[in-house]
Amino acid sequence: MSHLPRGILKIFAIFVFVSLTFLIILPTIQVLAAPTALWNTFGAKKKISKKGVPQVKGVYAFMTTPDTPIGFGQKTFGPVGVSDLRKTFAESGPFKTCALWCEYHPYSSYQDINGIGNERDRADINLLPNGWYEYRTSVFILDLWRMEFCDGNGCIVLRDENLGTNRLPYAAAGGEGIDANFGPVTPAAFKWRNVKGLWANACYTDVVGTVAGRVTRCGNNFDWTVEFP
Repeated sequence: MSHLPRGILKIFAIFVFVSLTFLIILPTIQVLAAPTALWNTFGAKKKISKKGVPQVKGVYAFMTTPDTPIGFGQKTFGPVGVSDLRKTFAESGPFKTCALWCEYHPYSSYQDINGIGNERDRADINLLPNGWYEYRTSVFILDLWRMEFCDGNGCIVLRDENLGTNRLPYAAAGGEGIDANFGPVTPAAFKWRNVKGLWANACYTDVVGTVAGRVTRCGNNFDWTVEFP
């Protein structure tokens, strides 16, 4: 699960993946990227499946808005999403970007089972640095997934996208940086939605990655903090 790159980018990330039952560790983790992109990931995971059938139909968490020191043209993110760790994913979250000045906005990103997708930034919605906001991605109808952002005024639909599947094996929350460090960012009250439409809190259990980032232990509010370096 990663943002779709624009040009020649280097992605650093921590993803924290969650499950409650039927743990299956993948023998290898393949991180998909465009031919011009270099991707580096680090995180924690567990696979939510039953007899090999993916069980995740949604993910939800509060997420802090990153305020990582970054340079001109760089971005840093706090994604909350679902994924198969190979190609298909859908996520929403906050990001920080710096040009003439630094800005903080929500975004959404996806890639369907055919590898088609993109990222959409909501530059019209301003966030407070280090502020807490809610993010949710879940099945809306059939194979259509809805990505949402919520604040004290209610929820806004960031996008609806057909992923070509209505369930995925992983739920996740963590941090990313495009040509930049990221974090600390903290997801809290983390939940995943099962095939019966029920939501359940969960902590992460396993760690995977290719960069030496840091993940704290899961707290009593189903929260953890990630950062790199």
